[in-house]
Amino acid sequence: RLIVAAGGRPGTDYVARRGPRGKGALDERIRGLVIAARHGLRVLVLRDLDEDPCAGPVVRRLAPNPPSTLCLRLAVRAVEAWLLADHDGMAKGLTVSPTALPALPETLADPKGELRRIGKISRDSEVRRLCAGTPQVFGGLTAALATDCWDPCRAARRAPSLARALKRLRTLCR
Repeated sequence: RLIVAAGGRPGTDYVARRGPRGKGALDERIRGLVIAARHGLRVLVLRDLDEDPCAGPVVRRLAPNPPSTLCLRLAVRAVEAWLLADHDGMAKGLTVSPTALPALPETLADPKGELRRIGKISRDSEVRRLCAGTPQVFGGLTAALATDCWDPCRAARRAPSLARALKRLRTLCR
């Protein structure tokens, strides 16, 4: 959704379905993605900031001197904050009132937990079930919400790190 919103066309996903998942596994793969970007591929890498206090040092550690064809962006605190920033889309997808969503989702200490909490008050019993499920079940719901309901341009109005990511990605997509 981000690439399309930035005017690009998504290509191959080199990470999502390969081996271990999570921030640590992604960090180990970034070096190879930097090499791919140095060889002309345009590469987008999204990662949660989590407990790190500031994105700059993390980006410099993971990709020192990155090529211009690499877009490494960190969601403040987690990508779920970016989902929560689209009140219209998430209210519809979770079947809750838009007032149930946080005004400033990037200030949340635990955006994933907040998304689960909001989903558990849904008017839809299936959404409530998925929000109470295992991390894999909940991950499936968040993927579906991102694909079917979420609008990155609307969300960028409430999520400054997303607005910066979209701006950088628009440059990469040119």
